[in-house]
Amino acid sequence: MKSISRILGGRGARLVAVSVAASAFALIPAGSAQAAAGSPFDPDQGQIFASKSADASDPTGLYELTPGPAAYSFTQIGPDADLVYNALSYNYDDNYLYAIVTNSGQTNVPKGSLIKIGAGGGYERVGTDTFVDAGDAGRDINMGAYDPDTGELWVMSAQGVTIFRIDASDGTLVDSFALDHTHDGVAEGSDWAFSGGELFSLGRDGFFRVNDDGTTDGPFTAPNAGSSAGGNDQAGAAWTLLGDDLGFSYNGSGEVLRVRVTNPTAATPSFVVTAKKNGAASGQNDGAASLGVVDLAVEKTGELINNDTQVRYVITVTNLGNADSSGWSLSDTLPSGLENITASGDGSPSVSGSSLSASGPFLAVGDTRVVTITADIGDADSLENTAEVTGNDPDPNLANNVSTVRLALPADPDDPAAPDTGTERTPMWPAYGALGAGLLLAAGLGGRQMLGRRED
Repeated sequence: MKSISRILGGRGARLVAVSVAASAFALIPAGSAQAAAGSPFDPDQGQIFASKSADASDPTGLYELTPGPAAYSFTQIGPDADLVYNALSYNYDDNYLYAIVTNSGQTNVPKGSLIKIGAGGGYERVGTDTFVDAGDAGRDINMGAYDPDTGELWVMSAQGVTIFRIDASDGTLVDSFALDHTHDGVAEGSDWAFSGGELFSLGRDGFFRVNDDGTTDGPFTAPNAGSSAGGNDQAGAAWTLLGDDLGFSYNGSGEVLRVRVTNPTAATPSFVVTAKKNGAASGQNDGAASLGVVDLAVEKTGELINNDTQVRYVITVTNLGNADSSGWSLSDTLPSGLENITASGDGSPSVSGSSLSASGPFLAVGDTRVVTITADIGDADSLENTAEVTGNDPDPNLANNVSTVRLALPADPDDPAAPDTGTERTPMWPAYGALGAGLLLAAGLGGRQMLGRRED
């Protein structure tokens, strides 16, 4: 394991930050680079990645982030690299990670090289170009994002002036242009990611949008976006999630945020922090994510209660996918004739007439949300009911987004001839005719009317 300022646990374990002396440059071994990137990551497995080092000379480790109820656990992917890299990005087209080398003892993988990283943590150089800031060649390229619309990587130094657009397929330069100012990684953010086709970062002063004409919009603020470690902490890792939500991880506190962006192209977009959990601190910190799959499912059950005078429905929404849902909505048109309808549970459920609705902004992998409905049966002539859940994200399995429950109306003891709706009480002997009735009488039932049976 690497000597960095953290102790990393396995899945489900909480990370605890400790202070460790900075590594020396000599820790980066000289020699030939690792042979190949190996296999790509699984595109159907939603994953969040972080590259972490104690400082600019400490070899980089690659980790997968797994969310828990209060904190993210970090699991290392392969061994530490034999160099330092940053500006981590995930390419949705070939399912490899890409990064820019910031420190290396490798003569054939110099500073500024583009590398491709595979599922086992191995890497290989892409092309022969190097990318260094026009204002200062010594600056590290540490901001990186992949544009799915163009297949290009956008990289820049957090303290620089030059934005590079790189063809991810061969590592060649597509274009470069200068910001209208020197970027301030503390104030304006030290990593970025795309949402709605726009490039955003998070710094001490708020969220910023970086435009392709070299201008920057912002700051845009959001409650709870700041780091608990103080205003000079840097959100050194950024990534894009399903639903075009953004993720950020702070270097100092290690806190991990999920942020909903509304109207990303508007003059004043809005930002809402939908989740904030503990993570792992790191001096050198960067992030990326594969989108994965969200599979929302709904299950509805029901029962008669209070001596069959009321009905209670329970609706459960579950994320069966491998990526967190960025939001869900539940709808249900209740049977007509029900009275005194009440709804409680998750998603702030409400009832208008016979229509129920509920919604939530976030549903983690494997998590559930539950809504309970209670009503007097009143004049309802049916208790069959269907609930439906829809998500903000693409859902490959719509068959489990709908659930129907069928309950029979309670028996009416004053009306034995009432039509059978499935569970009410019905006379038994008509099915046997006159002969059947005579046999029953002969058996000693003495003409007593049988009340019948339930047919569930």
